[in-house]
Amino acid sequence: MNATDWNVQRLSGPASQLFGGTAAALNAVNDAGLAVDRILRVLTVSESTVVLGSSQPLDDIVKPSLGTPIVRRRSGGGAVWLEPAAMVWFDLMVGRSDQLWSDDVGRATWWVGEAFARALRNSGCRDAVAHRGAMVHNALDRKVCWTGLGPGEVTGGAGGPKLVGIAQKRKRRAVVFQVGVLITPCQYLLAEPMGLDPAAILVSERGIATDRETLIESVLDALPKI
Repeated sequence: MNATDWNVQRLSGPASQLFGGTAAALNAVNDAGLAVDRILRVLTVSESTVVLGSSQPLDDIVKPSLGTPIVRRRSGGGAVWLEPAAMVWFDLMVGRSDQLWSDDVGRATWWVGEAFARALRNSGCRDAVAHRGAMVHNALDRKVCWTGLGPGEVTGGAGGPKLVGIAQKRKRRAVVFQVGVLITPCQYLLAEPMGLDPAAILVSERGIATDRETLIESVLDALPKI
């Protein structure tokens, strides 16, 4: 497949509904053996939500925030706080026959990170860089996704704060990359429900100096057209 265009979809709603729609779309193209167009879903959550990784224990939440939904995504990693005004969430789907596909799970996210780093640099974050090394672990990353650094994820310069998080859900015929970009810091809000020190989370995030729509347009411009 020599795709040059992305099928762009903008959706909003509760996080559980948006995750469910992504999973259903991935399962449908995989099970039916359909050719997969490049799909970019720009997703807006309608309310603050705590999202647990696919295998993360529910008891990592020691003090549920009053009225804050807790949902589980099908991709791995630790918890993420979704905040409507603070984070932009993108899902990118490509098929096995696409030039962007890689069987190497670690390298598979490199092109994603490079595209988002380019988008951030074009939006004013001049030091944005995609991580091409192995997973960088610390004491909290298995609980709080934003404190670790995985392949393809973007920081504000080498050793700088994490700006873009990436997770992936793979099937035999297609893969979805779930990407979160911080407009303003919000992951420290996980501290209370998880019984953690907010400072330990806050130092890992910075946010970017641009608005939501400018970021989305920059991402559209930066995505591969090969």
